[in-house]
Amino acid sequence: MYFANPWGLLALAAVPFIVFIHLFQRRFPPLEVAGLFLWLNDERVKTSGQRIDRLPVTWTLLLELLAATMLGLLLSQPRWIDSHLVQHVVVVLDNSASMLARDGEHLTSCDRAVAEVDRRMRAAGRNARVTLIATGRRPAMLAGPAATWEDAATILADWSPQDTRHDFDSAWDMAQQLADSGQLLFITDALPEGGTVPKTFEVMAFGAPAANLAFETARWSLDPKSLQGNLYLRIKNYSSRAASATMIGRSVDREVVRRSLEFGPGATVPMSFDVPGGIQQLVLELESPMDALPTDSRITLIEPQSRTLRISNELPDPFPGRPAIDRVLQSLDGIEVAASDAAHLRIGTRALAAANPEDDRWRLTIGPIELDGPQQAAAVQTAGPFLMDRRNELVEGVSMEGVIWAGVQPTESIPLNPLVSATPYVLVGQSMESPTPHFFLNVDLSKSNLVESPAWPILINNMVESCRDSLPGLRQWNYRVDELITFQLSAERLGASATPLLLKSGGRERKIARAGTIEIPPLLQSGVFELRDGEQSLGTFATNFFDAAESDLSQLAKGVIPRDASQGLSGFAVSESPQWLWLILIGLALSALFADWAILRRDVRREAL
Repeated sequence: MYFANPWGLLALAAVPFIVFIHLFQRRFPPLEVAGLFLWLNDERVKTSGQRIDRLPVTWTLLLELLAATMLGLLLSQPRWIDSHLVQHVVVVLDNSASMLARDGEHLTSCDRAVAEVDRRMRAAGRNARVTLIATGRRPAMLAGPAATWEDAATILADWSPQDTRHDFDSAWDMAQQLADSGQLLFITDALPEGGTVPKTFEVMAFGAPAANLAFETARWSLDPKSLQGNLYLRIKNYSSRAASATMIGRSVDREVVRRSLEFGPGATVPMSFDVPGGIQQLVLELESPMDALPTDSRITLIEPQSRTLRISNELPDPFPGRPAIDRVLQSLDGIEVAASDAAHLRIGTRALAAANPEDDRWRLTIGPIELDGPQQAAAVQTAGPFLMDRRNELVEGVSMEGVIWAGVQPTESIPLNPLVSATPYVLVGQSMESPTPHFFLNVDLSKSNLVESPAWPILINNMVESCRDSLPGLRQWNYRVDELITFQLSAERLGASATPLLLKSGGRERKIARAGTIEIPPLLQSGVFELRDGEQSLGTFATNFFDAAESDLSQLAKGVIPRDASQGLSGFAVSESPQWLWLILIGLALSALFADWAILRRDVRREAL
């Protein structure tokens, strides 16, 4: 026997303490008298000082010692070193999608991993325990800690690795914390680089090099006028041999497209074709005898929806730069010219901005801060150097090289957050007082070459797309499995209820906190997801597997790295104490305490009589 909590044995120090108390307890022998009238004085004559009496062996002493001993043993958690000691195996499973690649025997590394764990657990005996951990950006415990093989086998049978390429370190750390002195096993499809796996692990790889075809990317765009779609695909042959395949696209009720494809060794085939509007969902599959991994050969796409942005161009006519703005807006998709009261984005002069300080729509003010007065007289011209806040989407991809910024006026009267500046002037700024984005272009377009530079269309396009992203609903409908999903909730729906939204996929659902901008962390599995507010659907989107590193199966291999025996892992970490032992200890402790209380109560009553 050994003790799982040796510090609990300190509670046995109560045993000598109880004996010590009883040694100093003064007990007076019974004194028989002829009558009570002879016992007139209540005084007790005490001898001076204290002395140690002979230990009175009484029932109360024995019961108190028994109770203290039982409680001390309970705290120390006794364990038996016999058949109740069970073997604990901690298995870390590579959850990468390449584990589902089929070899020449039509078996996957996943199949071989399940068979190996089953073999080990059966050899470990009926009482063995197992902990199953799946690797990933967020490692998951599939079974355990220290689950029975009967329970873990059911879970392992449903295991289907689908993650993109990731590190294993966090899963290894979790396993080492749970293993204590148990066996540590890492199962993968390719031996990791030397020195990366902790020496306490035994590593087994069951992979085999294989040819593979995979979708590299897929983009479904929608013409907002005709509502017809266009699909752009890129498919790659991850093999050193030529390959052929058939690509089939199906909607809910019919076959939409079928193409025969030929690939050279390692070649990529781009393709684009039109798809009819209104089909809602499209499933694309590759069929080829050289395709070893089904995960990256099947994708589901959701038909995008039109997100028309209404823009009101309220610049006076004529106004320097207005034709340039009109040309940029006409070249962008999903733009509709609207009246000022129906627009999502208003473009105007400083006079318009000053007249509507409480306007809750996006605004872009272009032109001099003042059309006349001392500020116009103080206007300067600058060719840089320009300082740009790259954290803001408005200046993403913008280069001011060769731009001459003219008509720049001081902006002390307007609190602005500078996005583009040339010390000490703010050239492009965002108002710090407006509740919604309000941007200022501090420029005189009649004197500047800004509208002729490549920065101009990029700047306006960034403004338009940022404003479009603020509209309620999904920003896009097709994502990678490791991509952040963003959803904008309307102000009316935000305040309509306090209950969370639901993200549903198949029979599973998860709650999403209600907020103005909802950011759903990357979903690690492919599938179709629906975001719902009660009974109403807010949008449907799909996630698909695109990962060149996992689709390339040429580096898979078999192999074994044995555990370093010098690390001192015995392979036995979990033991069981029989339940009857705990019941006996608890029963004896409670019985002793109750009997001691009953005896003391009886003695007190006797003395009272």
